[in-house]
Amino acid sequence: MVHPGVYAVGHTSLGMLGRVHAALLYCGAEAALSHTTAAWWWRLIDVAPRTVHITVPGRRRSLPTVRVHHARGARVAIHNHLPVTDVPRTLLDLAAALSFAELRRTLAEADHCSCSTRAPWKLSLAGADGEAETCGSR
Repeated sequence: MVHPGVYAVGHTSLGMLGRVHAALLYCGAEAALSHTTAAWWWRLIDVAPRTVHITVPGRRRSLPTVRVHHARGARVAIHNHLPVTDVPRTLLDLAAALSFAELRRTLAEADHCSCSTRAPWKLSLAGADGEAETCGSR
């Protein structure tokens, strides 16, 4: 058993992709990768987080390896076949968790990657609706 109700068949240990899938299954159909996990999935940061961060609109308990955040109405995109908070939401979530230098590097990466073509995250952070993000693939 990986998490309550989630099982891995044929594997003794899971890589990051397996851990991400298991966390999403544990948290349910409306769950999305968020915070540092979303930043890693969008390729805004290079190092995979130790804890998988998931945002859900309802109730779900955090586990030792899964940090569950509760938010209603979080904007979610499908990126590389998985639900993930959109780039603007991910950057806002990171603002509370990263040092100024780390956040600055992450913003520079978002500005540099193709997800900032026409700067949809900048518009969204300013309060306007942006377009769908298309950052690099994982």
